[in-house]
This record gives sequence, structure tokens and C-alpha cells, in this order.
Amino acid sequence: MKMGKKSLATSRQSMEQENSLLVQRGAILLLAPVIFLSTFPVQAAELSERYQQTLESTEKSHKGIRAGSFVFLPALGIKTEFDDNIDNSKDNKTEDIVTAASGAVAFSSDWSRHNVTIGTSQTKVSYKERKDRNATTGSYFIRGRYDLTKETELNSSFTRSKRHLNRGTGSDLDVANPIDYWVDTLTVGFKRTLGMIQVALDGRHIVSTILDKAKAFGTDYEKKESNGIGGRVTYVSSPGNTVYLATNYTDNSYNLIDGSKRDTRLLDARVGGTYTPNGIYNAGLYTGWQRHTDHSTDEEQKLFSLGGNFQWNITRLTNLEYSYEKSFREGEAAANDTAEITAQQLTLGNRFTPNWNGNISLRREDFEYTSSGATNSTIYIGKIENSFSLTDSLDLNIGLSHQRKEADDRDSEYKSNNVYVSFTYIY
Repeated sequence: MKMGKKSLATSRQSMEQENSLLVQRGAILLLAPVIFLSTFPVQAAELSERYQQTLESTEKSHKGIRAGSFVFLPALGIKTEFDDNIDNSKDNKTEDIVTAASGAVAFSSDWSRHNVTIGTSQTKVSYKERKDRNATTGSYFIRGRYDLTKETELNSSFTRSKRHLNRGTGSDLDVANPIDYWVDTLTVGFKRTLGMIQVALDGRHIVSTILDKAKAFGTDYEKKESNGIGGRVTYVSSPGNTVYLATNYTDNSYNLIDGSKRDTRLLDARVGGTYTPNGIYNAGLYTGWQRHTDHSTDEEQKLFSLGGNFQWNITRLTNLEYSYEKSFREGEAAANDTAEITAQQLTLGNRFTPNWNGNISLRREDFEYTSSGATNSTIYIGKIENSFSLTDSLDLNIGLSHQRKEADDRDSEYKSNNVYVSFTYIY
């Protein structure tokens, strides 16, 4: 009789853990489009990042409002920031106060197997002085996962969004002249676990169409079609130790404002692994090879690189992490902004109390543009950020940052400082 009660309790605990995982998946699906699709000038986009940080750092088993076999998942956020150089200009600096309000809501299934999530996210950015730069973006999405077996799943998603894109790439952006695009994204994926081996395949089709050509330059694109396919094979010897082989191929076709066309291809292959020898050190290392081809100009760039990260857990609450990566990246709105980017970041994080997390980060990005006439540049970013959990659902976030650009073109250099306060609420 005692053994029966114990088995029943264990079964209930297992069901509760499984339901918790479903809620977590749904919550992440809810907020992922906010992060990916709400693209504003760099500082304003951080509000969406705070949503994701809140989701990842809190217990989600109690999140959402249950309605039968579905979970209703709402989230709200508001951020106010002061920027002393809103246009990232070398001279004639302009100060402004920017307020960003975001909201997201979704229905996610709470089934023992499979998952369907339908939702929307919206973000409105308002400038106190530059009212002509006020903007609203948003997305509507549906995502699904079908478990063929316990170890095999199919997943697919479709998202339609209005996005604010800037000329440039990475953090080297022209934040003063964004362009609005409609972006439709369709993805299909497959995952399979075979003992200690995990196999994943995915395909995507993305169509971006400009809303208003009045603000566009000749090198900006009116329409862009992107098709991609990727795969990854991972050998997992333990939760922290893995070896993987990953490849990704992307085909981009641009219709430019000036009537010309541009076609590019990017092949990315990597071999790497993660290693966790004990609780003190964590590390990841990869070797990668990339080939970027621009068929319109017959230019081909090849890149061999090493990258990865190393984390030192100084104490149970304090860690220091360094990361390095080198890769090609195409521009957001202009077809000729492809650059070879080398990114390095050092982050010191600490959990002061159960409800207070803080970190200091220093980041450097070097840009070597592939187009003739483009000037190379380096951007330095320093941040101090703190997050306070006021309740299980409400977070207060405070931070300040300094950004500086050095370039071959001295007129494009600038310095800017930013201070922000934000609240995020996830029911």
C-alpha cells in the first residue's frame, strides 16, 4: 500500500513537470517574435531583450492563465530611456527621451503531446522631441509542434510582421533613417534523438517587401526573397559535453529601388563542441568556414575562423565570460552592406540577492566591408545593467551604456550615452 502511494505521487510529480515544460515552451514562443521582429535603433530594441531575460530567469510553471486544454499567455513592458546623441552624430548632437511600450499575447496548447501556439506582439516607440520618428511595429504568428514519437518531432511556424530596418549591419547602423518592411517568414523543422546522437534539419522562406519607397535609396531593396536550409548533428556524452557538426546555406535575391537585381549566397559550416569539466569552468569552441558570393558583382569572399566562449564561475553567484566570433553578415535594408564582423565580449555577472541580478559588459565589433568604397569601422559598447524581481511576475530593469565608433571615415565617428528604466510584466 505504501509503494502504491509513492508511485502515484511520483506519477503526479512527473505530470506536473511535463505541464511545466509545455508552459515554458509556450511562453518562449510567445515572446520570441517580440525579440526577433521589433527592430528599432539599438537602444530601443533592448526592451524586447528584457522580456526574454525575464522568461529565462524565472520559474514559469505558474505562468499563464489556464483555459481548458490551453494556456493564455499575456506580457507587457514599458521602457523609458534618455539618449544624449539620438542620431549617433559626430557633431550637432541631439538629446531625446524615448518611450517604448510593448505587449504580447498568445494561446498555447497544454496537451500531453504536440503543441500549437497562436499570438500577436505589438511595440510602439515614441520620441519626446523627434515625433516624426514615432513608430509602431508588430507581428502575428502561429507555431506548431507534432511529436511523431517521444524522440522525434516536426515543427513549423508562420509569422507576418511589420519591421523597422536600418541601413548597416550588426551594431554599425544608420539609426536616423529606418525603413518599414512587411516580412513574411515560413519555417519547417525536424528533430530526432537516437540515443546519444541528436539530428536536426530546418528550412525557411522569408519575403520582405518595402512599405514606402519615399525614404529609400537606390541601393536599398524594394523586395527580398531569402531561402535557407540548415542541419546539425550533435553527439551528447553528458548534459554539458557535446560535439557537433552544423551547416547552413542561404540564398538571397534582392530587387533594388533603382531597378537592378542582386543575388547572394552564404554557406556556413562549423565543427565544435561544449565542455563542462566541473562547476568552475565552462567552455565552447568551434572552427568554421564560410563562403559569401555576390553573383551581381562576381565577388567571392572566403573566411576560416575559430571562435567560442569561456566562462569562469568565480563563486556560486559570480561568473566571468569571454566570447569571440568572426563571420560574414549582410545588411538589414541595403544590399551592399555586407561585412566581415569580428565580435568580442567580456561580461562579469553577479547575483547579489535572490531578486537582484547585475552585470557589466564590454563589447567590441570590428567591421570590414566587402563592397568597394565602404569604410571599415570599430564599435565599442560598455553596459551596466541590473534587474530586480519585484514580484514573481513584475521586473524592474535599470541600466546605462556608452557607445563609441571609430572609422576610416572620420565624419561617421560618434560617441553616445544612454540611461534607461523599464518594467516587464509576465502574468
